[in-house]
Amino acid sequence: MAIWTTLTPQQQERLWAHAVRTADMLRTQAVESGSRAVSYLLFTNAGGAIALLTFMGGAPMIPRLAWWSLAVFVIGTFSVGVLNAISYHTSYHLNERYVRAVDLVVSDTIDTKQLVIDPGLRKIAHWAAVFGYFAFVAFITGSALGIAAYLC
Repeated sequence: MAIWTTLTPQQQERLWAHAVRTADMLRTQAVESGSRAVSYLLFTNAGGAIALLTFMGGAPMIPRLAWWSLAVFVIGTFSVGVLNAISYHTSYHLNERYVRAVDLVVSDTIDTKQLVIDPGLRKIAHWAAVFGYFAFVAFITGSALGIAAYLC
């Protein structure tokens, strides 16, 4: 492979177009996987709570661990809601700031080097991942507690 500056303008254009197509494909895959992960987390935690409530409704005596399991499933479901809220607000603000920055670049108000993503929003987006993993751990914990409640 050649160094960028040694390529002809036509080669640079072809390579750039390929890079943009690849980036778009990877971005689409990332968005789709994230959407599937959020659905999985919501359905497993909410489904765990519903299944547990069904068992609890038919049980003559409800073990204390079953209540803990239910609480963990509910917290996991709540975490998915927080994850969605953080993701929405982060995406909204990133888009808003980027569109504003592009307008400023086009009007020659700022230099193109200033067209970067705000690192502060990346820190906020990090919390979406934290709540996502927390919801996954909640599902595992809720499942373990639910199983233990009815085996012990």
